[in-house]
Amino acid sequence: MYKITQLSIFLENKRGNLYNTLDLLAANDINIRALSLADTTEFGILRLVVQDPIKAKKILEEHWYIVKNTPISLCIHSWKDWKSYSIIASRRFGQSYKHFNCL
Repeated sequence: MYKITQLSIFLENKRGNLYNTLDLLAANDINIRALSLADTTEFGILRLVVQDPIKAKKILEEHWYIVKNTPISLCIHSWKDWKSYSIIASRRFGQSYKHFNCL
């Protein structure tokens, strides 16, 4: 089990906002390890695990994004037969979790 930081970014739900956010991170050499997006008709919360969360948060806040850091636990399970792996990130003693399947 690993302790890592997840960024939660508030985004207005309008065309190009997700692209612009990810492009800003890419332009600053921030690599995304995991991504989750929850949205409504007016706004969304983009959750990211990146290799340098402190740098990413600083860059986003300099561009007026609302960003929150959340400590999470990361478990990695691999299955050789499926040639894929599953990442389960749980927040605060398993109260909630995100499950990512990666091929």
